[in-house]
Amino acid sequence: MFVLFSQTEVARTLRQGSPVYVLVVVVDDAAQADSAAVAVVHPGGRATWISVPRTLVWPTATGWASLHGLFASEGVAGISHRLSLLLEVPLPYWVVLGFPAFRQAVDAVGGVELTVETRLVYQDRARNLFIDIPAGPQVLDDATALDYVRYQDADESSPLARQHRSLHALFA
Repeated sequence: MFVLFSQTEVARTLRQGSPVYVLVVVVDDAAQADSAAVAVVHPGGRATWISVPRTLVWPTATGWASLHGLFASEGVAGISHRLSLLLEVPLPYWVVLGFPAFRQAVDAVGGVELTVETRLVYQDRARNLFIDIPAGPQVLDDATALDYVRYQDADESSPLARQHRSLHALFA
């Protein structure tokens, strides 16, 4: 009902039958971009996610920049502008979530219920990242949900699929 009478730009866009695109950037404890996705809010309230690979690089004046590098040099506005051009959609809105905010969101919904396909074991001493999540159906608490979306392996599509499942379970 709010959307029918609201005068905000978002509400007007949805009322006109067009989706609203929102860039979501998750930053680590050092305020460096860890992952990103584009949330697409459709009229009627349904939302879908487009995950942005961490390995995606953009041309810059001095060479190429990853998500991490672009966030450091141009901030979320730079990422938003470049993704808008790449995806050919407007990205006027963005949200930057730190790890604590991500954990609080997971806590607020009572955890993230999903099935972990295979046991996930990963260690990266430089990032102080030690992950060991058993396989099977479970409700992930805040710390485990964060580990789940941060886990990396040789299959480039796996982190994106995990991020999508986790964000969908969290915000659906």
